[in-house]
Amino acid sequence: GPNTVFGLGQCLRDLSPVDCKLCFAEVRLLLPKCYPRVGGRLYLDGCFGRYGNYSFFGEALDAAADAAVCAEGGNYTGPAGPRAFAAAVRAALANVTAAAAEPGSLGFGAGSAAAGGATAFALAQCWESLNATACAQCLRAASGAVAPCAPAAEGRALFAGCYLRYSTRRFW
Repeated sequence: GPNTVFGLGQCLRDLSPVDCKLCFAEVRLLLPKCYPRVGGRLYLDGCFGRYGNYSFFGEALDAAADAAVCAEGGNYTGPAGPRAFAAAVRAALANVTAAAAEPGSLGFGAGSAAAGGATAFALAQCWESLNATACAQCLRAASGAVAPCAPAAEGRALFAGCYLRYSTRRFW
């Protein structure tokens, strides 16, 4: 009917069950602030929540709402230099997107890569509502959107079907 609402919530696979419950408590507190809009998304460091007035469960990309967020004012300052860090970011993103697309990975990958003396850490996760093809499509697009953030010390891709993050530090 006209009052149907669809919802999706998922924790990132690196969270403990207790931290997952705490993250969802925050989602339940913040996501209702999107009302009366017909949809809303909330990306927290450990979980994701979304609601909408249509079935979005297989949606990998949303050109109107997908975004890359680069850390402002916090560029890589290590001795290797920004080019080496950018190369490490690209390598780490490639590693985790490939890992998340592997059969049996449940759409999750986390790891690091080094290049020219710089190290970058990254995490990729698809929402469980996506099939393997849609997951890979989302992660490719997310990686392409967030990689240009480097030499920013951190970047995140907030997409309809996946989440991707890199940093100068291990955050999972």
